[in-house]
Amino acid sequence: MALTRLRFAAAALLLTASLVACSKDEAAEIEPVAGDTAAETTEAAEPEAASVAPNAGAVTAGTYTNDFFGFTMEFPTEWAVASDETAEELQDMGSDIVAGDDAALQASIEAAEQNTYQLLMISEQPVGAPVTTFNPNVVVMAEKVSHLPGIATGGDYLINVSNLLTQTELPYESKGEPYEVEIGGQTFHRADFSLNAGGMDIKQSYLALIKDGYALGFILSGTDESITQLEDIATSMKF
Repeated sequence: MALTRLRFAAAALLLTASLVACSKDEAAEIEPVAGDTAAETTEAAEPEAASVAPNAGAVTAGTYTNDFFGFTMEFPTEWAVASDETAEELQDMGSDIVAGDDAALQASIEAAEQNTYQLLMISEQPVGAPVTTFNPNVVVMAEKVSHLPGIATGGDYLINVSNLLTQTELPYESKGEPYEVEIGGQTFHRADFSLNAGGMDIKQSYLALIKDGYALGFILSGTDESITQLEDIATSMKF
């Protein structure tokens, strides 16, 4: 079913779970790829059929600009911008965590990822840095949903994401139904979750907007001390 496939596709949003699953010692095994530095310009993907692709964007001096969706978002200039290679590696790790030993689920995730675009991943410290606490981060992704008429709002999309998260082996706890939030003159939906991993209490908030046939999604991952800063980054969006 198309709706079920969307739930599988939402597994791409779990690349942040890869960071949760890594302890301080394990983090050293993920070597930062060249490009995991602050304020680096990201590579724009090649246009699809001579048009701008959803992941056509760039970072300059703490500002991310996306040409397809037409928005900008500001973040601290000292934060690290993950390279495409690092983000893809973490996405693969997150998918493996979700699928576990279920070969059919893994195949479904891989197939659904063809409709998913990694737009941006930023974190307070470079990926793989030996931090003593959780490394706060923001992930921006887009998933094509124009072929799924049942997904009309960000709330519809997040219900599917919530169903998937709470069915994984990760200790996700939903904090309630998705609710509307206004950001940059657009109506997003937000869903909040918590999980305890590696002895840390992690907070995750998912923001989603249906725009131009895609679900534009943001994942804010941090702790009680950092979640406010992550929210400030998200609410800096301007369309």
